[in-house]
Amino acid sequence: GKLPMVIGDSYKITQLLYNLVTNAAKFTSSGSIQFSARADQERKMLEIDVTDTGKGISQEALKKIFEPFQQEENKDSRSFQ
Repeated sequence: GKLPMVIGDSYKITQLLYNLVTNAAKFTSSGSIQFSARADQERKMLEIDVTDTGKGISQEALKKIFEPFQQEENKDSRSFQ
């Protein structure tokens, strides 16, 4: 279905989508990347899912992934800075 208009800081929304797309592409050297979105009308939120066949995020990094300014430290992530 059609998604509703998202109201918010256009710069931050653009940056969020850019980060999702580039991170998925950066760490998926072969295979697939799929994006989907759906509106949660009750909570007035937009949910965005990214599914890829990349290397994934370590369990330790998952605990901190939504804290500000976090990036998993490894040799792969450093090669893209």
